[in-house]
Amino acid sequence: EAELDRLRLASEQAARVAAGPAAEALRQSEERFRTAFDHAPIGMDLVGLDGRFLQVNAALCELMGYSEQEMLARTFQDITYPDDQQEDLALVNRLLAGEIASFQMEKRYVRKDGQIIWGRVNSSLVRDQQGTPLYFLGQIENITARVRAEEELRAALDDAQAANRAKGAFLGLDLTHTRGDLFR
Repeated sequence: EAELDRLRLASEQAARVAAGPAAEALRQSEERFRTAFDHAPIGMDLVGLDGRFLQVNAALCELMGYSEQEMLARTFQDITYPDDQQEDLALVNRLLAGEIASFQMEKRYVRKDGQIIWGRVNSSLVRDQQGTPLYFLGQIENITARVRAEEELRAALDDAQAANRAKGAFLGLDLTHTRGDLFR
């Protein structure tokens, strides 16, 4: 086994030397991308033109509650909240048509456990040198806490406005009644 490992390493080294600096630069570039993709603190994915996940990072798997293999067996539509799919697909179609280079949207996802979470999605289309679409690159940031805080703030504001209207109505009635008593 040790001899096979030495032969494999020697073969790889010979291939690198034969391929030259350009191949080594490409290999290093791919390695940097892979490291950044795998260790990103936000969810990242590569999605095929058919909507299937081609690659997903650990942060996305954790966010969605699926293993990597479970994610790779799904499409992005499978985890998108049904009411958000139409807008999402419209933006994907605009990417494919070349109308936009990328898009950002906030949408809901359905986790494996059924929980609804909010994500800010940044998506772009990767094309080959001839401009042919290859796959989508996506980044998903969990914004559930922010959205819930905004909803709570809106609800509190609505409650305060309703209380203010009720107070105004009460005071208006009370003042009318008091005025009436004063002028009798």
